[in-house]
Amino acid sequence: PTQWMRLTDSTKVAIMDSVRARDAAIGLGRDDSALPLAQRRVYVDPSDLPDYRPPFLSGFTRADAEGNVWVRVNRTAPSAGVLYDVIARNSQLIDRVEVPNGENVIGFGPGVVYLMSRTGATARLSRASIH
Repeated sequence: PTQWMRLTDSTKVAIMDSVRARDAAIGLGRDDSALPLAQRRVYVDPSDLPDYRPPFLSGFTRADAEGNVWVRVNRTAPSAGVLYDVIARNSQLIDRVEVPNGENVIGFGPGVVYLMSRTGATARLSRASIH
């Protein structure tokens, strides 16, 4: 089961503004005919976005070394750590793992998850056992 999160009209506008700003920062989305076709963007109207946030977004799933799938859970509290549902090959939910705020899952090994955190220009790699 998932907690469906409604997208308000103002949230939809903010999402599209964010996409346009990101594309502008990397030089995409301009109407310049010299740009390759792959770099030209066509944006949807905010009203064309769905009324609810998808259960998970692109990049929100990872497979660990044992073949379990880690699905990032949408959370309403942005200051909370990242929460993952861990699903076994037989489709059963076997665990719920909270990664501390500021840390990201970057990989897996047998019985271990690798995490990275960044403070300014300093990155720190850590590992945690998976039971």
